[in-house]
Amino acid sequence: MRFPLRVRESTASRRLRSRVRPALEGLEGRTLLSATTVDPAARGHAGAAVPLAATGGPVVDTGQVPFQVQVTAANIPNAPALQSAVEAQWNGKWLFLGGRTNGLHGFGPGQDFPPEYQNTAIVVIDPRNGRVWSRPWSDSRLSQAAIDALTSTNQESLQQGKKLYVVGGYGVNSATGVSTTFDTLTAINLPGLMRTVIHGGNIAAQVRQTQDPRLQVTGGQMAALGGRDYLVMGQSFLGDYSTATPPPYIQNYTDTIASFRIVDNRRTLGIANYRAATDATNFHRRDFMMSPVILPNGQAALEAYGGVFTPNNSVYRQPITIRRNGSIAVSSYQQYFSQYTSPQIPIYDARTRSMHTIFLGGISLYNYFPAIGKIVEDPQIPFINTITDLMQSPSGTNQEYVMPVQLPGLMGAEAQYMPAARVPQFASGVIKLKGIRRPTTIGYMYGGILAQQANFGNTTATGAVLKVTLVPRPVGG
Repeated sequence: MRFPLRVRESTASRRLRSRVRPALEGLEGRTLLSATTVDPAARGHAGAAVPLAATGGPVVDTGQVPFQVQVTAANIPNAPALQSAVEAQWNGKWLFLGGRTNGLHGFGPGQDFPPEYQNTAIVVIDPRNGRVWSRPWSDSRLSQAAIDALTSTNQESLQQGKKLYVVGGYGVNSATGVSTTFDTLTAINLPGLMRTVIHGGNIAAQVRQTQDPRLQVTGGQMAALGGRDYLVMGQSFLGDYSTATPPPYIQNYTDTIASFRIVDNRRTLGIANYRAATDATNFHRRDFMMSPVILPNGQAALEAYGGVFTPNNSVYRQPITIRRNGSIAVSSYQQYFSQYTSPQIPIYDARTRSMHTIFLGGISLYNYFPAIGKIVEDPQIPFINTITDLMQSPSGTNQEYVMPVQLPGLMGAEAQYMPAARVPQFASGVIKLKGIRRPTTIGYMYGGILAQQANFGNTTATGAVLKVTLVPRPVGG
């Protein structure tokens, strides 16, 4: 779930007024890729160039990765501009709720999370024919309190078959007029709700909701593993965001990886067997990414990547692995790209027993400039258009590859990734590379924040839909 507060401490507003020119601590690329523009911050700054291979850092892919990635525009012209939404899919159609319809939030009074930019509609899209349907939550017979939670941003969600479970989120409490983090658990009959959006009917009959203070989280992630449901990290943010001193809000990171079982028997909705692992150093994160992986031993696991903000106002770079038995390990690897919520695509190569995770743009500590073959460390944490592959070998070592293709803009942050149907995959959702023998559409990236420049430029929400195609390379080629 996504909560794009890029201001971290009281010093952040000063940073907004005075851009720090990023130092080019460049790593010399093995291959120069064609590009039409070079960021002015990188132009003319050679930096202390170090060969990529000598640093153990990212390598430009020239055939090492066993597949290529292609990104092309999909023809869905009426898809609404939307970011930080809840996503689900059923019977070939996509469903979105919550999130926001503007770009990166502002930093002054009335500019933070204006309620008029909350997404108050339920959106259904059929990617096969480009049709789009929407219906406002105000058409439902739900209470305003229930609607407030469902129209909030950066909610956590988990789809289990026909059921969509939604937790928390940040938005306006209509009763008080003040923004808050909700403590709700909502169970949604997914095919039923989609049917009411397309054909009409009783929305409220498809929704049940309860409250639990342990679920008062925004900017975390949810997933299922080993028969348990996980609510991973995130924060509670109570009050309207402001740069005022002292701040008129209460912000608490959960510092927790929690697991439980969702109890939903049509009469009772709640959680049971709650367990929590707490680490105020390594779990003090929000707005990160999490996806399923296959470990070197062949077992399914979850991997959390990135997140913000460290005590020195930077990003977290060490991935966190959650295993089926509930054990948790923090990697020593320092991830270079995409530390803020953006789409990931997990792919397992059975031939080499290697795990690949593709990251599509987003916000990143490092940026790659193909025209000069350099990597830039930018402490402002810029928007990027770089596509990377984080590969874990059978021995457990990690290697990042910069893919020789870029997104068509500075995008990916707070976007949704919708896997395509009938792609060979494990039950966890990890793609089986062995089952893909020809160019195959594996999914779509939808929406998110579109930035005009890497730092401090104008941003908007976008309704762009990009088709992602995987092209396997011949074995040995």
